[in-house]
Amino acid sequence: MVTLSSLIAKCINSIYNSKKRKRIIMKRNLLLSTLLLASASMAAQGFDGSFNEPWETCYPDGVNAVGLQPKGWMASSVCKNFFITITEELVAPDTDRREEVNGHSVKMWNNYVGMFGIGATAPGYITLGTSWAYGDVTNVGKPEDTSDGGSYGGIEFTSRPDSLVFYAKRTHAQEAPANGSFNSKEKAMAIFYSWTGTTSSKVITGMSNAPVEIDMIDREKDILGMPTGSEVTGDAKLVASVEYPIEGDIENWTRQSVAIDYKSDGNPEKMNIIFSASDYFNRSELGTGNALYVDDVQLVYNSRLKSLVVDGKEVNGFSDGVFDYQLPADLQGKDIMATAFGKDATVETVTEGNVTTITVKDETAMGEKVNTYTLTFKGVSAEIQLPAEIPALTYGDEVDGLGFISNNTKDALAYSFSKEGVLEVGEDGKLRAVGAGEVVVTASQPGSDDFTPAESEPMTLTVAKAPLNVSLADDAWTWRGIAVSTSNMDKGKCHYTFVYDGWKWNDAEKDASEVLSKLPTVSASAPKDAEAVGSERAAKLSGGAAENYDLKFAEDAKFKVVKNKVGVYVKYGSNTLSTAYDDEKYRTVNAAVGQEEYIFTTGYSDVVYDDEDVLAALATQPEVVCNVNKDAVVGDEFPVSVKLPEKVSFDNFELVSIVPDVAKLVMAESPGITVTVPETVTYGDEFTLVTNEHGITYNSTVLTSGVVSMTTKGVVTAKKAGKAELVVTTTAKTIDGVDYGATTTKVAFDIQKAALTIKANDVEVNLDGDLSETYELVYEGFVNKDKAETVFTDMPVATVNLPEPLTAGTYPIKVSVSEEPENYVVTTVDGTLTVKDGSSVAGVSSKNDKVAYANGNLYVPCGGRVEIYALTGALVGRYEGAVIPVALRTNTLYIVKTQKGAFRLWVK
Repeated sequence: MVTLSSLIAKCINSIYNSKKRKRIIMKRNLLLSTLLLASASMAAQGFDGSFNEPWETCYPDGVNAVGLQPKGWMASSVCKNFFITITEELVAPDTDRREEVNGHSVKMWNNYVGMFGIGATAPGYITLGTSWAYGDVTNVGKPEDTSDGGSYGGIEFTSRPDSLVFYAKRTHAQEAPANGSFNSKEKAMAIFYSWTGTTSSKVITGMSNAPVEIDMIDREKDILGMPTGSEVTGDAKLVASVEYPIEGDIENWTRQSVAIDYKSDGNPEKMNIIFSASDYFNRSELGTGNALYVDDVQLVYNSRLKSLVVDGKEVNGFSDGVFDYQLPADLQGKDIMATAFGKDATVETVTEGNVTTITVKDETAMGEKVNTYTLTFKGVSAEIQLPAEIPALTYGDEVDGLGFISNNTKDALAYSFSKEGVLEVGEDGKLRAVGAGEVVVTASQPGSDDFTPAESEPMTLTVAKAPLNVSLADDAWTWRGIAVSTSNMDKGKCHYTFVYDGWKWNDAEKDASEVLSKLPTVSASAPKDAEAVGSERAAKLSGGAAENYDLKFAEDAKFKVVKNKVGVYVKYGSNTLSTAYDDEKYRTVNAAVGQEEYIFTTGYSDVVYDDEDVLAALATQPEVVCNVNKDAVVGDEFPVSVKLPEKVSFDNFELVSIVPDVAKLVMAESPGITVTVPETVTYGDEFTLVTNEHGITYNSTVLTSGVVSMTTKGVVTAKKAGKAELVVTTTAKTIDGVDYGATTTKVAFDIQKAALTIKANDVEVNLDGDLSETYELVYEGFVNKDKAETVFTDMPVATVNLPEPLTAGTYPIKVSVSEEPENYVVTTVDGTLTVKDGSSVAGVSSKNDKVAYANGNLYVPCGGRVEIYALTGALVGRYEGAVIPVALRTNTLYIVKTQKGAFRLWVK
């Protein structure tokens, strides 16, 4: 049968886990004989084929609600967690074929389900059993795709009907969809089968990336004898079956009658019916958008009455499966027309006194050959009217009645409910609201000598949820500075219990988790400002859910603030010894033998606010106790504990040891750590500090912050001048079958400052030239990508002391540094300013060739290539042309070189 398409492989959720379906059993007074048609049909058949109200919520994955399904049936709607939760309704209520207000038909359709282009078409179907699916993610679209699904189980059923009758409409999508498969010729299916005994087979459900194997009881393919590849056990025997294809489009409601094929004699024990918008046993034919509408499903028996008319009117509440009727005495002697289903059936009517017996016989029927109906004429016609106003009830209410009015005041009213768990009748006859929700109520009275049986029209009544007040018990407390959460409560850092006021019935005797579908939560975050021990912290209650209660949360919930417990734990290298964790690795450290020193440190848990500062100021710090014998050999063990400061108390917290009682060092082989420090280490140097012959990597803790950094390969970079202190550690590791223990190695060395030279560049200028305001400095010796702007707060400067008036000669350019940088030893080198006697312009051309500057333009009479220089010799720019736009500084002397020579240009 069911080789599901790639949707099941990628998108359909495992419907096999669907919520256990509530079999809706209409409560009926056994004395009643006249019933509404739909109710009688359901009682006689074992299922409701009218699909009328109310419908049930569909839970395809057992948790998430996706649309609705007709009562007593299961829909194939989808819920799948695929990156996000994908849901898709494949079954929904539609307009009743008779257009009754409270009536419905069922619509089922095939639809594409997926996201990001990953998905496929899912089949729409309903079953009296349970639907399920398996998706083979790995082999989507391949011949070896093992995707599967369908239906298993059914309902109890012991009859042998002759045919399955229903009304149907059928539509096909006429254009290919944007996503999903397309088949405008696909056939729909109606399937019936009944059996005795039970089958069991192992089936993989869910998705192939998270498969679950279950024992599937009474799988349809096992009952029908179809191959599945799984071993089938049990004693099931097929009694009857029919697989009816519905082909083509059916625009209007059309009656379908399907003869049931019997495979064996005797009555069955169980039965299932499936209606599918797809070719149920050939899912490769799936067509997206194809839909099937079904209504008024009925099992027909040839030896039963199809209709019963007295005095020209059909008997109220007639059903072929109801055999006894009481009619008003004034109808006795009126014409009776009784018509059987079977074309070969005979109908015989006999009257004795006020009782008429109708006997139906059909020797060709597969099961029942004879059925007898009895009509008793006595009393007057009873009528029950609906209440003038629908009662407003709340869960927990108990009332004497619901307001129905009957002309039969002698007999008490009986009530039937569309579903259990909302209203029930107590032993004292009172109606009790035992659940919240909507329920359809029908009032009835049995027949008597004075009145005929009567049943009211159905009335839909809603029972509201009862209010449930939720607060915190007075003994709620929390550690100072610790957020309230269930996790912290489990760790003993806070405590609270909920107090519930407003339980109904016997709910107070149960644990809250039995009554509430979701327990409430409490949040109380620690404030940023330090809390005082003994103060109160406001809390917020929220969440929670209940089928029958509306939770009302107290707004004044509070926690008493108590001292937090600061736990002291021990660290050895990267290993932590602490009861905060359950793993064995937090109890034992494998340490290498033969170390010069076994370096332990302590740490604190649950420090808040200024706790760490208070602890740092302690005169006596917690002390790690572990006396390792320097001559220890592999396998020796040494206990580890921590000694807390004595006679020390704190206002806001308690200091406790969280070192496990069984904490210990276990000696293992040494990896042979070698430490190599150069004779001189200078800022910026990079060298290999530690090595071992096994390639074990390192961790490091720098005790003098920022002085050095170290890689896992043991390479150190000097980041700052000063004293370098660090602890180099390795973790325990097994190499070539040898267990090497963890190591802790303390290393200290000095880092010298690097040499930095700052030199002023030499400058030459003519006596009549302009002098520069600043002089260029050259730096030699920067390391670690340093530059002057990052090394110096006050930049070094170069200055010249010149006489007045200035005369030709040489003058020193002095370099001055206002502060010594942190990581460098600075050496300065002066430059020389040379002032030459004479003009700064050579070969000036004649008067007619001179250049001029005005309005932002340089005018060059001779044109051609032009170069502009500052008086210091620096090139301003090169140009071409006779009129050159260029921005020159005012009150500055420039040298302009042209084809005709060099010119001195003063810009005013």
